[in-house]
Amino acid sequence: MDEERREALKARRAALRDRLALAPINELVEKLAARGCRADVLFPGKCQAILGELIDVPCEDERIDWDRVPTGNVRIWSSGALRDALALKAVGACAAPDERVAAIWNPAGAGLAMTRADLEAGIALLLDEAAETWIVSAAGGKWLVECAIFDHEICWSADLMRGIGQKAG
Repeated sequence: MDEERREALKARRAALRDRLALAPINELVEKLAARGCRADVLFPGKCQAILGELIDVPCEDERIDWDRVPTGNVRIWSSGALRDALALKAVGACAAPDERVAAIWNPAGAGLAMTRADLEAGIALLLDEAAETWIVSAAGGKWLVECAIFDHEICWSADLMRGIGQKAG
């Protein structure tokens, strides 16, 4: 097999791998669309760029260590309805009404960007997608909302990095 054909096959294989990896998120986009919500897929590199320095927040066991976030708020939920209401309260405390937001389940994975109104309409689907969900500004910024399914917590900060080691600049 010549080198050109080998490279073409590698490219096709990589494209197929990417499509398969996005299958679950594409299913979620379809479920959201059925509810009248529009969402754009964010590829992994874009998720990391959006998070920026927020990715450097102190963590423990895959979760943000909210005890080390001076500006953090932590609320416990006991039902899906309360979880969704607390998440919407947290997003409302952080995001402007017309702001585009991003739902990210793994910084190294894909996420979704949408209007805040679409997020509000689809919040239950978004939070049910994985054990941990981060909601942030789709343009990048200083706020973050975290939903932790197993700990039954909604946590947020309108200025996550304030007071925990900002870089001098």
